Amino acid sequence: MLKIGHEVIRPGKRLGDAEVTIPIPEELETVPGIPLNNREVDWYAREYPLESMNVSERASRDWANTLRDQHSEMRE
Repeated sequence: MLKIGHEVIRPGKRLGDAEVTIPIPEELETVPGIPLNNREVDWYAREYPLESMNVSERASRDWANTLRDQHSEMRE
């Protein structure tokens, strides 16, 4: 027989039903809150340099600027 760690009391299924008590065994008890997986935290918290797009797309931007400057309606 499992040792009861705590009990959860929930309202009845329908309005007016008696409360339901759910016994939770100690083996199934966890720490309250959201479990933290450090591998996932590291994966989703990674940051790329803010200038990476600027550096990787520099040639494309230079090419587009030369085309823009050649057209009179696009000049400022």
